[in-house]
Amino acid sequence: MRKCAALIVSLAVVLGAAVAFAGPAAAAGPTYYVSTSGSDSNNGTSTSTPWKTITKVNAAALGTGGATISFNGGQNFSGCLVFDAGEGGTSSSPIVINSYGTGRATITCNTAGASAVWIHNTGGFSISNLNLVNTRGTKGGYYGIEMANDLAGGVKKPYFRFDSLDISGFSVAGIALHAEPSDKNPATGFSDVRITNVAAHGNRDAGIESWSNRDVTTGPTSYNFDSIYVGSSSAYANAGIPGKGNNSGNGISFGEASNVTIEYCSAHDNGTSNDHIGGGPVGIWVYQTTNALIQFNESYNNSRGSGDSDGGGFDLDGGVSNSTVQYNYSHNNDGAGVLVFQYAGGRELQNNTVRYNVSVNDARKGNYGAISTGSNWPGHPASNVKIYGNTIYMNATTVDSNAVQSGLRFWNGGSAIKVYNNIVYTTGGAVRLISQERDNPGLVLDYNDYWANGNATTLFVWNGGVPQYTEGGATTYTSFAAFQAGTGQEAHGLFANPLLTTPGAMPTLTPTTLTTLTGYRLAASSPVPDTGVTLSSVGISPGTRDFYGDAIPAGAGFSMGAHDR
Repeated sequence: MRKCAALIVSLAVVLGAAVAFAGPAAAAGPTYYVSTSGSDSNNGTSTSTPWKTITKVNAAALGTGGATISFNGGQNFSGCLVFDAGEGGTSSSPIVINSYGTGRATITCNTAGASAVWIHNTGGFSISNLNLVNTRGTKGGYYGIEMANDLAGGVKKPYFRFDSLDISGFSVAGIALHAEPSDKNPATGFSDVRITNVAAHGNRDAGIESWSNRDVTTGPTSYNFDSIYVGSSSAYANAGIPGKGNNSGNGISFGEASNVTIEYCSAHDNGTSNDHIGGGPVGIWVYQTTNALIQFNESYNNSRGSGDSDGGGFDLDGGVSNSTVQYNYSHNNDGAGVLVFQYAGGRELQNNTVRYNVSVNDARKGNYGAISTGSNWPGHPASNVKIYGNTIYMNATTVDSNAVQSGLRFWNGGSAIKVYNNIVYTTGGAVRLISQERDNPGLVLDYNDYWANGNATTLFVWNGGVPQYTEGGATTYTSFAAFQAGTGQEAHGLFANPLLTTPGAMPTLTPTTLTTLTGYRLAASSPVPDTGVTLSSVGISPGTRDFYGDAIPAGAGFSMGAHDR
């Protein structure tokens, strides 16, 4: 949870419901064909006179009027495509790179320090229907697609469409956006980027990511990347880089961005080789970002490796504002299902929402809750966080023996956190329903349902020690009534079996079938329908639907949990 303020990857250190594709069908300029049976002495303008190599493509003067480079499907081409300033396109006339014929062409970039597609200080690209591969491990290509902008003057290069790509084996990441402006102008970067139907897997540092080298302590109000969409994509088995010196092994990660949507994606089995002490990888997360929407995703089996933290499902990390995590399914992650956490040096972490998610058997290692909040930067809290309508199920027998596991955990550094209409269900032993440390002014919990189906005796831990990770002086409660009386919280809460249909079920689904997760629907005889608070009465705009797509409120009032029966 203690992410560093920047995620800049030093290359020297490193080497030690389908969403419709929105790109154009064709560019306005010429089309060039490439086939292993061709010749670089051909004109390349027809399938009967194709070029042969990527070297020929790189030597061609494509200009800025838009052109198409089409590789013969089913064939493998060695080399790395390079597009620099002076080559690019526009939204109406982009440079198009794709396959023709039958199947996808494969571009194998095994050159150390190179990327299968390098886009530098330019924009206007549509890349689709290709496999991008590095087969030489750390001695081969760095990125599948690398977009780099080091222009002065705050220039954002627009329009990128990446669709139906399989990207694997790169020694850094599958797709990366990064900004390193020569004048340190914070606005330099990229905009209008859509990534759809992409599988980024088996890369070392991350599947899909963005980062910049900006100094946020100077108080900038702009962001490097704007209008980012990632849909119907997957990031898995991106193991992490041992010795990197920062968290490594992320699935989908965006930093220094505004207006980001990540939906219908999956992230799983990432982070297994991470060894960073102080902050680990997460399946899907954003940092230093505003107006992010993370919804309809599945994140599971993510690991913190041999590091000491994170490995979670979803995260709104340092400097995130006005963002929402909703309608997601997390399960079997080392860290929190959903984390909201501020690190030192970032923008303010404020005005964020976590709603209508299902978390099953998360927080398997370390000191986490399925949903966790906190800050390790004194005076800069995780502020104004709304957590409502979530269903949490935790089975203590499935976790690491040294884990301190809680349904909800509030580390130090929270302010004005509102927690309503959630279900927290634990079973199997010493797992807490709530852990709360001091220094969370304005924390309000009410209208939540708790159930401990097992032999746990410490159900609630309140006002634990400072600093975080210690609990000296904490008050423990072994009954819900004692917790209510001792804390003044949960005046309208319940301690009752919510009668979930099949609690403990943990299937692997696809993001378009999350509503088939029937195990966390409420049975007809459940005590929680219509017992929640009317959210508007506590200053919360509830949205229009629950996890299952049902309109809310479904009955006379709001229910507790992700199913509004």
